[in-house]
Amino acid sequence: AILVEPFQSCVDMMQKGYEQAMFNGDTYMAACNLAQKIPKSLICGIRLSTLDNEIRNQLKRDNGYSQKALLPYWLIYQDTISLLADGQDVTSPTIEADLLDRQSNSVPFDY
Repeated sequence: AILVEPFQSCVDMMQKGYEQAMFNGDTYMAACNLAQKIPKSLICGIRLSTLDNEIRNQLKRDNGYSQKALLPYWLIYQDTISLLADGQDVTSPTIEADLLDRQSNSVPFDY
């Protein structure tokens, strides 16, 4: 438990950052906080189903449009959680195919 406590405090702060960013309407910063929270949550032992739901909700909320830079992270996290939960082999071509599919169906991104 001693080794996990620093990560848990990071997870708590990132959750607060996510909530504050969403409250302010800054979806990019909220997504960045969530992207940092997921791997640390894995270290802390948070339930895989909870993390999977957070990722799925983020993908639904964003639909790959405003945070294209973070999309590979969501897909990698999703595949990692699937691998850990199901014990099924997940390979990177799945991620690559999913990225290409999402990019071909998305609206052009303007800075």
